[in-house]
Amino acid sequence: NNGNTAELYKGIDLDNAVECYLFINLIQGVDNTNEGTIKNMYLLLNKEEGGIRMLYAPWDMDYALGNTWVPEWEENRTAPYGMTADVNVWMKKGYLNQLMATRDQELWQFIFEKYKSLRADGWSEAKINLLLDEYEQDIYGSGAYLREMDRWPEGTYGDPAEGMSRFRAYVADRLQFMDRCFEQYEADV
Repeated sequence: NNGNTAELYKGIDLDNAVECYLFINLIQGVDNTNEGTIKNMYLLLNKEEGGIRMLYAPWDMDYALGNTWVPEWEENRTAPYGMTADVNVWMKKGYLNQLMATRDQELWQFIFEKYKSLRADGWSEAKINLLLDEYEQDIYGSGAYLREMDRWPEGTYGDPAEGMSRFRAYVADRLQFMDRCFEQYEADV
């Protein structure tokens, strides 16, 4: 299907594919796409009038937002912040990637507009900080983090007194880096 752009468009739900593409990069989802593969992702086929469209549904995102796998560690093989916030992780397989390679201006404008829309709403600093405030209360304020540390002492833990401050800073840095990247990508296209 590489040469048939119309067939590629017919084969995917473009909105879903672009959102997934952006999301996997936002979270640095090496558990979902690594070295050009797509893994830990359900590919759903949706019957529609005129054919079948593919939808992405990622799962298993343990190695995301800086977490990296460290095979030589005996107990817990996860290194928090082993990846810096300025590393992009792109989905490099599938119909969307093939369409992007055509450098279709309408597609790229759709991607840029989708990114801006997400940043203005669901991925805005205010909404993300509100979510992180809720998570911080659930995880640290409830005592769950301390119970987790007691139950599984071999885990990789930060200082409970710091709460989510380091993670919050990481997410903010990640979003700022993506903003700069997308500004540059849009200027280049």
